[in-house]
Amino acid sequence: MTPGEAHDATAYPALMDEAAPDPKVLIADRGYDADAIRSDVQKRGGTPVIPTKRNRRVPVAIDGDLRSSKPHRAGHRSPQECAPGRDPLRQNGC
Repeated sequence: MTPGEAHDATAYPALMDEAAPDPKVLIADRGYDADAIRSDVQKRGGTPVIPTKRNRRVPVAIDGDLRSSKPHRAGHRSPQECAPGRDPLRQNGC
């Protein structure tokens, strides 16, 4: 995560330099839409799932199935999983 004023793509090199294994699929938001990031992920054997920015001349198609499989944040439940009358945005989920 980057601070609110920083561009997301500036955090990519530090993220990929970590000791964790390279991702098979990189799911990111439009802030990471850059040719250099896409090619780096592919060189590492992964698939970039990044929606294109609106100002990109040639949009890049993404796999919608992979995009929709993004897991919920750990420890949080979707509104459908909460009991009626409970607030899903509370600290403990529901």
